[in-house]
Amino acid sequence: MRNLILGIVALFRGDKVWQVFKLARLFDRQIKTLRKRGCSQSIIAYIQTKKKEVITKAKAIEVGDGRLPFAIVIPKSRNGTYSLKLSTLVGMLGKIKEHKQSLLEFDGVEDKIQVPELPYFIYGVGVELLTAGKSPEEARVIVEELDHRCLTVAELVAFATHTNILSYLKKISNGKIWNVSVFAVSSRYKKHEPCIAFPDRHVILVPDLIISESSYLLWRIIVDGYSYSLRATSHNDTGLATYSITASCCSRG
Repeated sequence: MRNLILGIVALFRGDKVWQVFKLARLFDRQIKTLRKRGCSQSIIAYIQTKKKEVITKAKAIEVGDGRLPFAIVIPKSRNGTYSLKLSTLVGMLGKIKEHKQSLLEFDGVEDKIQVPELPYFIYGVGVELLTAGKSPEEARVIVEELDHRCLTVAELVAFATHTNILSYLKKISNGKIWNVSVFAVSSRYKKHEPCIAFPDRHVILVPDLIISESSYLLWRIIVDGYSYSLRATSHNDTGLATYSITASCCSRG
C-alpha cells in the first residue's frame, strides 16, 4: 500500500519524480529476486549501499524500447566475499536444463575485458536487434559501431535473471520465436578444441545462453563462420524460430 501511495504522489509531481520512483522500484525488485534465489546477505547489503548512486546514473541514460535501465551484476568467483561461482550465478536463473555432455564447464570461462571485483551495475542493457542471426564476431563489430559494449557471461546471466528476454523477443516478432540463443561475446571458453572441418586449426568458443519457456542452458558457440552455421537461426516443425542474438549494455560500473 505504501508503494502504491508513493507511486501516485510521484506520478502527480512530474516526470522526473516518477522516473526516480520507477528506478527505485526496479532496484528493489532486483534485490528481492536475488534474495529469493539465495544470494548471501553480505552481497545484498553491499549492493544496497549503491542504490542512490545507481538511480542517479540511470536517470542520465536514455534507454530504448526493450532495454533495462540497469541490472545488478555479481562477479563470477575470484574466491572473494562479494563474488560467486559461475555455476551458482547460473543457478539463480531458476530453471536450468541438465545436460552433462553439452553444459558449459563453468570453471573454463574467462572474461576478455576488465570488470570490477565487487558487485556492479550494467546500464541500458538489452539485446541488439541488428545482431539477430549474426555470428559473435559479426555481432561484436555491430555493437561497437553503436558505441555499446558486449556482455560478459556473468553480465548476461544477470540480465537474464532480472528480465524476460524471450518474452520481449516474442512480443516484437508476433510470437514467432520459440527459443532464443544469446551470446556473451566479452567472455571466452579457455579450452580451444580442434575443428573437425579444419583439423589443423583451433577455434574460439563463446558462452551461449539458450532460453526457452521451460529452461535455460549455458552452451558454447564456435566463433568461426563455418561452424557457427550449426547454431544459426532455424525453425522447428511448427515454423517457430530459434533466434540467435547478442546482448549489450551502454555502460558498466
